[in-house]
Amino acid sequence: MTLMQMEYVIALYKEGSMNKAAKKFFISQSALSSTLKNLEEELGTTLFERSNQGLTPTSDGEYLISQISPIVEYSRNIEQRFAQKKYSDGLKLSVSCQRYPFCLQAFIKFLHSNDASVEKLRFKECDLGEVIQDVYNQTSDIGIIFISDNTNEYMQKQLTSYGIQFKLLKAIRPKVFMRKGHPLSGKDIISTEDLYDYPMVAYENGDSTVYNFSEECLCANAYDFDRLILISDRASFYPLLAETDAVSTGTGIMPETYADDRIIALPLSDQNELMNIGYIYLNGVPLPATADEYIGILKNIMECYS
Repeated sequence: MTLMQMEYVIALYKEGSMNKAAKKFFISQSALSSTLKNLEEELGTTLFERSNQGLTPTSDGEYLISQISPIVEYSRNIEQRFAQKKYSDGLKLSVSCQRYPFCLQAFIKFLHSNDASVEKLRFKECDLGEVIQDVYNQTSDIGIIFISDNTNEYMQKQLTSYGIQFKLLKAIRPKVFMRKGHPLSGKDIISTEDLYDYPMVAYENGDSTVYNFSEECLCANAYDFDRLILISDRASFYPLLAETDAVSTGTGIMPETYADDRIIALPLSDQNELMNIGYIYLNGVPLPATADEYIGILKNIMECYS
C-alpha cells in the first residue's frame, strides 16, 4: 500500500464523495474509483459502502483509516520540515511549469546571471495537476500555468481550495502549430474547422479526460478529433509536428534554439478565447528574491514575442 493510496482513502473518508475527493487530487472520478477497487482487491476486503448518498466506511475501512491517518500526518510534517529547511541548505529557486519552452529559456537566463551565487536550483516540467501539487507541498516556490477564459472559474475555485494564488503574466491569443509547407500553411485564413482534417497533438495530463487541465488552448475538446496523438514531453512534440501533417495549439511563443525551426505558428481566425499565462504561489509563504527575479525575466521574454 502506497502513501498516495493512503491519502486517497483519507480523502474519500473526509469528503464522503468520490467526485469531491477526485477533485482534490486533480484526477477523474473513474481513475479514483479504479484505484480504490484495486486497493480493496489487494487487501481482500471492502473499505467503503457505495450508495446514492455517498461513501460510508465499513468496519475494515474505519480500522484502516485509524491506522494510516498518523502515517499520512507524519509524512506531511516531514515534507513541511524539509521544505522550510531548503533555503538554509542553499536551494534558492525551485520552479514547476507546464511544458512551455519560454519557461526553460527564462530559467537558463536566470542561471547565467546568477551562476556563481546560486548553489541549488530546481526546474521541473510536468502537467498542470502536478504543478499545483508541487506548489501546495512547497517543493516549488512558484508554478507557471495556463488558464483559459472558459476554465477560469473552475480553476480559481480549485486553487483557492489549496490556498494558492494565481497572478496573470500575459493573456495571449492562441496560435496553431504546424510544419513549414503544411497544407494549411498557405491559407490566408485558418479556422478551427480546418484543423479537424488533421491529427491533433496534445499533452497527457494526470487525467487526460479532464478539459480543465488541458495543456493547450484547444479550440474544442481534443477528443472531438478523429485522430488524436497524446504525448508526455516536448521531445516528442516537435518531431511529430515537423515530420507529419499533425497540428497543435498553444501560445505561439517559440524562442530560437528552444524550439524547432521547422515548425511555424499561425493565428486562428475564429479563436477569441485567450490563454492566460501566469504564476501560482502558496498564500502566506513569502517568495524568495530569486523567484521575483525569474518572474521578471519570464515577463520580458513573453513581451518580446507578443
